[in-house]
Amino acid sequence: MNRKIDTKVVIPTTLSRVAAIAWLALPAFLFSISAIPVHAEELSPQGMLKKMSASVKKHPGFTARFRQTLSPPNSGAIRSEGDLIFGQGGKMILHYQKPKGQVLLLLGNKMSFYIPQNTQLINKTLKSRTIPETPALLLEKIAELDQYFYIRPESPGKSVSGETISLVPKEADRHLALARITIDPKTWLPQKIVFMEVNGVILSITLTDIRTLSTLPNQSFTMDIPPGTTIAQSPEGSN
Repeated sequence: MNRKIDTKVVIPTTLSRVAAIAWLALPAFLFSISAIPVHAEELSPQGMLKKMSASVKKHPGFTARFRQTLSPPNSGAIRSEGDLIFGQGGKMILHYQKPKGQVLLLLGNKMSFYIPQNTQLINKTLKSRTIPETPALLLEKIAELDQYFYIRPESPGKSVSGETISLVPKEADRHLALARITIDPKTWLPQKIVFMEVNGVILSITLTDIRTLSTLPNQSFTMDIPPGTTIAQSPEGSN
């Protein structure tokens, strides 16, 4: 019988970070640029984030297809794809079709990564003091991002319409140099997020086929772990 990780015993706290994703050595998540409609031109970047926050908070969660690309500075890009579920409280689970069978579970600042190819489950707790660390926490804290980042249009001097919103950490972060968010102008949900690390690694996650949910049971955030799986605890990450 498969063993299950009970998400109820994992207490959500702060975010899943770019460093953690690099630690996983696989692309993990988040979203870049799309057109913002003409009627949004008068909105500041902060105003756009507030509208996105209201849209995210309106529902218990959403599902989406994702494509993610991890681009190290001196080697080829690593691409993966699959389906994800986002839930209120900083919860997200990603089911990978490529690589097949891998699952990444994010609960606040705790993450669990199942790698069937290695028959291994890796657990990690993230402890950033300067920024939200995961895509799930980033979405959970959209309305509060100005506490952690300087928020500005990507290209100063141009209209906000059609530009990427950039997030620059207010306090120097050991890993993240810059983040960019693209907002779907029809749904005010994230379309793409790009993380640029201090070491030159770029992580991007693009979301498509986003569907909001009217209900979202806790069982959606569980993992079935086959017998014989090795469980490893990675050292805690912090700034």
